[in-house]
Amino acid sequence: MPLWAWGDDTPAPRLTVKADVLFPQGKAALTVSLSNPGDDIYNGYQFDLRLPDGFTLATKDDKDDEVEYVLSDRYSTSRANLNITDKGDGHYRLLFFSFNNTVITGNDGPLLTIYLLADDDMAEGTYHGAATGISLSRNDGFSVSCPRATFDIQMDVTMMGDVNIDHVVDVTDVMKTVLEVLRIQQTNFHVRYADMDGNGVVDVTDVMTIIDVILHKI
Repeated sequence: MPLWAWGDDTPAPRLTVKADVLFPQGKAALTVSLSNPGDDIYNGYQFDLRLPDGFTLATKDDKDDEVEYVLSDRYSTSRANLNITDKGDGHYRLLFFSFNNTVITGNDGPLLTIYLLADDDMAEGTYHGAATGISLSRNDGFSVSCPRATFDIQMDVTMMGDVNIDHVVDVTDVMKTVLEVLRIQQTNFHVRYADMDGNGVVDVTDVMTIIDVILHKI
């Protein structure tokens, strides 16, 4: 496949990767996006995802060997083919192709979401990953190379539900979350750890989820 070289005045596409904050025993979304400022149409892509030590991609609940992912609405048909191969040691190869002329639509936005897991003993801090070997397939037969995309993974060892950050999830966290739902002013309450479903609102559902954590139901 011929390789396309970009001129100085030619807008080049760019792949980016962004990770949500990861908490112990949880999983975080890793969103892969494509910016395509030009008029080119792409019908395939591939890249290598390299995660730092201690991190892996989540697999489907019923299939331990298949990575869990969600495709965005930027694909022109619902019959897109995405293959994700675990190469070992935090190295994954992603390949999108189509037998039915599925193309990527729009000029900017997410392509897919995959999910990160961390080893139980991961320390709090910022870790670094990268997408390398990024290649896009244009529908005119040209292959376009993109620069590597680096990203950070923020590991937060405070457990979800530990709203007062005393390193235990207990009835105090439940009561403080109830006060938040009732909009009663209080101190030492951290909304970030009370929003159990990540919808940006602390409500009764979050209270019940914290109770389930205490009762080891989740």
